[in-house]
Amino acid sequence: MRHPLPNLIQSLQRPLLRVLFSWRYTLTVSGLSHLPKEGGLMLLGNHVSWIDWAVLSLAVPRRVRFVMDKGIYERWYLNWLLRWVGIIPVSPRAI
Repeated sequence: MRHPLPNLIQSLQRPLLRVLFSWRYTLTVSGLSHLPKEGGLMLLGNHVSWIDWAVLSLAVPRRVRFVMDKGIYERWYLNWLLRWVGIIPVSPRAI
């Protein structure tokens, strides 16, 4: 059985992000009909700013799992939080 905590975190994250970002940003989403309702899906943020993860979280109605460079993921002061929210570490040097 999967742990429910990441789903709970993401369900609470969206309303909080909406409140925090609505005073500064207007998000207009188009093309959601092109996303499959279920199954695998890869979305790539282009890192125009530090809020890519928040924009994707707000725009996509499905649960979003993020990947991160393993070197950053393993930093002791971030690891506990990143594991808690379900970030997937990847190594650019791994096969």
